[in-house]
Amino acid sequence: MSQATKDRILATALDLFNRFGFVNVRLQLIADEAHLSVGNLAYHFANKDALVETIYHRLAQAQQASLANLVKTPLFEALDRYLAEAFALQAKYSFFYLDTLEMLRAYPTVKHDYRQQARWQITQMAQLLQFNVARGALQPESQPGLHQQLAQHYWHSTELWRHQQRLLGQPSPSWAEFRAAAWALLMPHFTPMGQQEYEALPG
Repeated sequence: MSQATKDRILATALDLFNRFGFVNVRLQLIADEAHLSVGNLAYHFANKDALVETIYHRLAQAQQASLANLVKTPLFEALDRYLAEAFALQAKYSFFYLDTLEMLRAYPTVKHDYRQQARWQITQMAQLLQFNVARGALQPESQPGLHQQLAQHYWHSTELWRHQQRLLGQPSPSWAEFRAAAWALLMPHFTPMGQQEYEALPG
């Protein structure tokens, strides 16, 4: 029952953070929505910081699992699935993607973990690019370090895409737009084989 209560609190907090922004949500509101007393909520999570950090770590674990699956089979079809999973995570944890800077300012532990996670993701993406060069789907680097820069730009563009869309006045981003924007970064680097493989992707 304890784990079920924790899960209910986390689900309620996540929903409220997404609806109102994490800054505007107090423990009392979370307790009311979860049909608990504040004391009962505090038994499971001492404060709002503990809630936010737990939710972020669940997001990070989901990101790691998704990228680990991609690294096992780093083909274009697997990358397309990875993008779909990334888009779903951004929708599920939208408050974090929309308020990333505020989150990192407010929670030093999250900032530390987020930066480590980002570096790991960029490294994995650079290795994925190198693998696809080796199998003939992407062109070799035209200058040293280009793929590392591309991996960093790819992470930046996909990770902050939802926030960028809000800044541009597009509050309801679509999967098709996200997918097109991500693949557009790689298209200039396709070989003829890579172009054919991309065009054969479903959807």
